[in-house]
Amino acid sequence: MNETLQHTSDLAQGYNDLPYTSNVFTHCQPTRLHALAKMKGLDPAPLANAKVLEIGCSYGGNLLPYAIRYPNSQIVGIDLAEYQINVGKQMMQAVGVENVELVTADISQVSFKIQFDYIICHGVFSWVPESVQQAILQTIQDYLAPNGIAYVSYNTYPGWKIKDIAKELMLFSSHSNLPLLERAEQSFGALKFTSDIFERSLNPFANVLANTFKDIMKSEKYYIAHEYFEGYNNPLYFKDFIQKISKYNLSYVTDSTRPIIFHHFLFQNEEYNQICQFFENKLESVEQYVDFIENRQFRTSIITHKANLDTHEISNNIEEYSYCHHFYDIYFAVKIEFVEATPEKAAYWTTSVGSLELFYTPLRAHLFEYLQSKNEPCKVRDVFDWLSQFPEYNEEEVISTLFILIHSYGTYLSFSPKKASSYKKKPKIIEKYRNFIKFVMFNPDITNLSDKYYQPIKLDFFSQHLAQYLDGTRTIADLTKQVRQDFENGTLSLVKNGIEISSNDFSDKEIKQMVNNGLKLLDINGFFDVHLR
Repeated sequence: MNETLQHTSDLAQGYNDLPYTSNVFTHCQPTRLHALAKMKGLDPAPLANAKVLEIGCSYGGNLLPYAIRYPNSQIVGIDLAEYQINVGKQMMQAVGVENVELVTADISQVSFKIQFDYIICHGVFSWVPESVQQAILQTIQDYLAPNGIAYVSYNTYPGWKIKDIAKELMLFSSHSNLPLLERAEQSFGALKFTSDIFERSLNPFANVLANTFKDIMKSEKYYIAHEYFEGYNNPLYFKDFIQKISKYNLSYVTDSTRPIIFHHFLFQNEEYNQICQFFENKLESVEQYVDFIENRQFRTSIITHKANLDTHEISNNIEEYSYCHHFYDIYFAVKIEFVEATPEKAAYWTTSVGSLELFYTPLRAHLFEYLQSKNEPCKVRDVFDWLSQFPEYNEEEVISTLFILIHSYGTYLSFSPKKASSYKKKPKIIEKYRNFIKFVMFNPDITNLSDKYYQPIKLDFFSQHLAQYLDGTRTIADLTKQVRQDFENGTLSLVKNGIEISSNDFSDKEIKQMVNNGLKLLDINGFFDVHLR
């Protein structure tokens, strides 16, 4: 067996022995890739009939919500781990999804009969040898449609330099003959012991290391086992990634988690202009420099054929990069919270995903009140129209605030949103979603649920149980009776302070309120949306 095949075999065995939970990842959903590509001036394929490939799909959990939402799409997922693919096939069958094909395959050996509009490669590129990286890029070059969009994520320097220190300590302080999960557990002892020593140190760098070690210990053990103890985890500088893709006539478009450089938060006065001038306005060079400033650890690069950029006359000039095409036609949704002022800090608004902070102004208060009142994506043009009625209206402030929000990591973006709808007198969730909820309820280690914006969520057990009855045949009164019956026959139980509570302790009114609360939670997360029927 040659070296490449041996490495591939070892990788497959590692994930067969210790499967990786197949989560939904917002930043690599075709919906987001489509929107960001349009914002950069490209013309990506419509989502409804898109052909999608995921390289390294695990169980296929990242593909499932999109497959349900767009039943006419054609989706292929490939992975080395036969066990995960087999379980993924069972999951697709249990949910009732027929537009996803999962294949056990080595990307360096596989071929396809079609081209794909969107290719996703999340959590793979820097965890495989150079030969497999080449195979991934060759696949993108060969099978990405002319106007296609690809997504590749990878650990990156300089940010991962400090994690390299943690990794070497974890390898050094754990027994190499242990199974991966046990080795990860053992290494946590060394991280904890060492971070306690660092916290007593007056050396500022020791405190940085201590915080890094603590962050690592907060992660799931299966993630740590693969991230720090697999044979391959080779971070690379962004500039080196650009050099790699250029050999396959591929070009960088943007980053999914940071679609623009927020230079006004990073630099003062003319600093940003000086940086751009120094690097001759070359996007990739400026991005690499900013990675040094931010000590960036992870990148989520969106790429396409160089010819696609040329066709749309898009260059790598940094001034063009900051321009947002179709700005007024964007639909967006963002979860945002208000934080009261303290003696040390003025009041501000913050996104629930990410670390964006926008300080309070009267106009922003009107804007965020409007956004919070909606349970569906808002069109930028409509937001302008609504805000124009207020005496505080200032077009430049609205543009700058919306520009920041739209380019933030936690914001859902779309150019063709489906209108949200609530439940009727007889609430109905489509069968595929009922099946999906049931599957996750009994198999939480396989995948997770997500809301209508592809954000991961955890439903409480009662809401998951209730969802199984929401087939459009039962009124709320019927559901209340059913829930009481489930309490009485032991299908459901309520526990408070470790003691099971009898259903006789609850009135019909209280059980009805439980049902209404469950329906509200399912509604907020989009499980009743009309486009899913």
